[in-house]
Amino acid sequence: MFLPKTESDRALRAWFDARSVFLGQNNETQDVTLGIQLAAKCTTIADAVWLCSFFPNGPPRTRHDAFLALEHVQDPRAYGYICFLTEDGYFLELLQNAAHSGSVMAQCECLWRFISYYPRNEWYNNGVNALEPIALFIRAENPSIVLRAAELGLKRAMFEYAVKYMDIYDSDRYAILYQCKVGDISSSITGAVNKICASVAQQFAAGNLTLADAVYRIGSYCDENQLVIGEDDSTDICQSFYHTRTHEIHLSIRCWQMLARRLGIYKDIRILVAKYVWKSRWNQLFF
Repeated sequence: MFLPKTESDRALRAWFDARSVFLGQNNETQDVTLGIQLAAKCTTIADAVWLCSFFPNGPPRTRHDAFLALEHVQDPRAYGYICFLTEDGYFLELLQNAAHSGSVMAQCECLWRFISYYPRNEWYNNGVNALEPIALFIRAENPSIVLRAAELGLKRAMFEYAVKYMDIYDSDRYAILYQCKVGDISSSITGAVNKICASVAQQFAAGNLTLADAVYRIGSYCDENQLVIGEDDSTDICQSFYHTRTHEIHLSIRCWQMLARRLGIYKDIRILVAKYVWKSRWNQLFF
């Protein structure tokens, strides 16, 4: 699903996947050893070759080993990587410093995490020129750009495209949404710190709620209370899903009412069925 269409895009996708594993980005579990092994295969990507050059004796075994290899490298790209490898707890400060020093990856991360504080066109243009999936997606206003970011491997873009632009009965949509269970959606759920949302997360972890149930409930709570829960905009996904699904339910109810009137069904029965349809919004069975 969301496979790149050109050879150059396939190479970029492979590099982005390798970097995501190496740094723990894109909701991947960080594995510096596997990340370098994957990057070593991206021989046509200059940044991949550059990164692998610091590990001539083989991939690092630990995150600290990777940190030591890049710690004293005087290059903006290295500053960006250090942010994700440090264990000192100064991630955000290092990230902003790396962005100002010229690291395109760090600039895109800053725009992604603090978009309301960093409306910097220069950084955005740098990311787009470097074909960073995050930069392509941040200001995406049409399906083709969201699709391009998804094809380059950005899980958030995959989810957004599946929710907003694919038919709800499309089997591929089902598979994409389920795949994102281990991506941005799970991050939104487990990252919620509010007591009510934490309760939803616990029920989801225990298997008492489906993925969609948990996403919809968190989105509903955030929307009703006008809250953004978490340190970044991750719960926007839940609210987006909530609005999309609620709109679909409203359309279903309207369709039923028009059909029922045409068939001459009693008003009480029409209302009863509409209520059942409305209650079904908590049971997202297409997951």
